[in-house]
Amino acid sequence: MARTSSGWSGPEGLDKVPGIEPISRRKLYQEVQDRLLARLRGGEFAPGDQLPSERDLMAFYGVGRPAVREALQTLAQAGIVEITHGERARVVVPAWSYQARIT
Repeated sequence: MARTSSGWSGPEGLDKVPGIEPISRRKLYQEVQDRLLARLRGGEFAPGDQLPSERDLMAFYGVGRPAVREALQTLAQAGIVEITHGERARVVVPAWSYQARIT
């Protein structure tokens, strides 16, 4: 490691080694989204089913409301769930098409 004015840098040239990629930091909502998608793909919820409430999802995943809301909004933007004010999110897309909708 080399010493720089801002602290220590990684091994010299490591970023140029083929096959070595830096670890990307993920946001908490992305982890919630991935876990919800896994449950949807696993058949836990079918099209037309309501997802658990935000409060239940918060308790299930041990996260705060913002992470749950952002995950649900991302799924809604992808057309996988539908969110109606005052109701729980509802699954609108069959499980086989989830992969193509989320990148």
